Amino acid sequence: TKPNTWWSRDLEIERKRVRALRRRYQKAKGDIREQYKKEYYKEHDTYNNMIEQAKNNSWKTLCTKATKNPFILPYKIARNKMKTKVMFRSITKENGEVTKTLQETIEHILGNLYPNCMENDEPGHSQIQSSNDTINNNKQGGNWTSGAEMRERNLPSDDLPFTEIEVTQIVKNLRKDVTPGPDNLKTNLIQVMYERHKTFFVNLFNACLKHGHFPQRWKESKIILIPKGNGEDKSEENKYRPIAINSILGKILEKLIKDRIYYFLFKNHHFNKNNLDLPMGHQQPRHWKK
Repeated sequence: TKPNTWWSRDLEIERKRVRALRRRYQKAKGDIREQYKKEYYKEHDTYNNMIEQAKNNSWKTLCTKATKNPFILPYKIARNKMKTKVMFRSITKENGEVTKTLQETIEHILGNLYPNCMENDEPGHSQIQSSNDTINNNKQGGNWTSGAEMRERNLPSDDLPFTEIEVTQIVKNLRKDVTPGPDNLKTNLIQVMYERHKTFFVNLFNACLKHGHFPQRWKESKIILIPKGNGEDKSEENKYRPIAINSILGKILEKLIKDRIYYFLFKNHHFNKNNLDLPMGHQQPRHWKK
C-alpha cells in the first residue's frame, strides 16, 4: 500500500500516546477506571481531529500545486500519468548482431545519435568543427593568443570584463524547473550561493573570458533517452529521443558570451532591419546582414 501523504511524525507520536491511554483504561479496576475512560475518549477525539485536519491541509496543498502548474505531480497522479522506468531492450546493429549488455546497448544508441565524424555533416558544421580542432591544436602547440596575453602585449581587445549587473541579471532569470547537469548543481542552489558570493562568481566568469577558456566540465552533458511513442518496437536506436542536460554554470557563461555577441552585432548594425522585432533569442544567422 502507498503511504499516506498527510501522515506525519506528530500523528505517529499522538497515536502511540492514545493507544497507551486505552491500555491503561482497559487494565484499570475500581473507581479509577471511569476516570481513565473519560481521559482516553477525550484524547481519542483530539487525535481524530488532528487526522482530519492533516487530511484537509494535505488536500488543500495538492489543489494549490495543481492550480499553479497542472503538469506537475498532482496532475500526473490524478490522470495516472506517472512515468515508469525505461527498460532498454537489445538493439539490432547494422551488421545484424544484437547488443548483449546494457552498457553496449547505451553506447550503440549514443554512438548513432551523436556520431563523432564529419563525413555526413553539412558544409557549415564541418567548417566549424575544423576551426575548433585548429584552435585546440594551436592551444596545445602554444600558438594560441588568449585575451589576457593580448592585453599584456598591448594588442587590441574589445573583451571588457563582465559586470556584476550582467551576471546578476542572468542568474536571477534562470529557470528553476530544470534538471541539473552532471555536476548536480540545481538552479536554486546556484542562486543562493551567488547571493552570498557574488564577487567570486563574477571573478570566475571573468577569468574564463580573460583566458579564452570554457571549462571542459561545463561542456559535458547528461544524456536522458526518452522512448518514442507507446508500444513501439524499441529494438532500433532511432526509437529513442535524446535530451542533453548541461551544467548550469556553463549555461551562465554561455549566456554572458551570447549577450556580448548580440550587443556587438546590434551596435555595429549587423542585423537586418526587417527582423529587429524578433526576440533576441530567436535571431538566427539568416537574419544578419551579409
